[in-house]
Amino acid sequence: MLELVLLDGTERRFPLEESAELMVGVAANCNVRFTAVDVSRAHALITCQRGKVVVLDLGSTNGTFVNGRRIKEAELHAGDFIRFSSVMAQLTPPGDPTRAPRESSSSGERSPLTAGQTGERRQTTSDRMPMILQDSLTSLLGRWANPSEVATLALTEWLVQQRGHRGAAALEVVSSEVLLTATHGDVVSLLEDSGVRGTLLDPVVRAEPFEVVEIQVAALKALAVKAPTLPWLLIVLSRGTPESTELGLYVRLLAVASRLDGQAPAHPRGSRGKKP
Repeated sequence: MLELVLLDGTERRFPLEESAELMVGVAANCNVRFTAVDVSRAHALITCQRGKVVVLDLGSTNGTFVNGRRIKEAELHAGDFIRFSSVMAQLTPPGDPTRAPRESSSSGERSPLTAGQTGERRQTTSDRMPMILQDSLTSLLGRWANPSEVATLALTEWLVQQRGHRGAAALEVVSSEVLLTATHGDVVSLLEDSGVRGTLLDPVVRAEPFEVVEIQVAALKALAVKAPTLPWLLIVLSRGTPESTELGLYVRLLAVASRLDGQAPAHPRGSRGKKP
């Protein structure tokens, strides 16, 4: 027997016993239910028959991917990565404690980069941070090397899965509209809040090298980060605020992702965006 393990920060597990059927999507009747706005209502179906596990895309808008390759139907094996639009999962043996290589960053590795629960800010030096981030950055660069990957989606997944944030989104403002470029994790309630949308629509007077706006909606705390010519980067925090050095790294990675996706920052991809 295998299990479907979600790599969205929750690590929820869904056993795939003989004759099991898992409906994946955002609809209320789905066995594996997501809140990500880029996942379809009935996104995919995973079945287990005679020991064979198969995933079937149900005509989703943004696709189902197995090990980085978009599929309509595919047989799954232990260790395979499955991505439902921006939400990542992996097929593993039951109770397997081994974390995937792309999940290699532990909370111990992240702790020097974030503020503690008491609000104290730990000191981080610019030469120390590349050592701490090396493994997780390697996994992100590996995904970017795959031409079938959407680089901005990979970045938002990386921010949640490997940097430990609760959610992340890249958003562009085009003709007084906020358009969603990529999202992963718990961001839906923030994107639906009129105050957050107003913040994103307000012109940035000074953003050199970048500007950070703190946002609080109910129990959610987030940072809206803006650099010249780049989309907004919305980060929903799960604990302390990242140091400015780490935020600067996120901005540089967003600039690279934007170029890889073929959207020159000076020419926004408004026609391909999606309203949140």
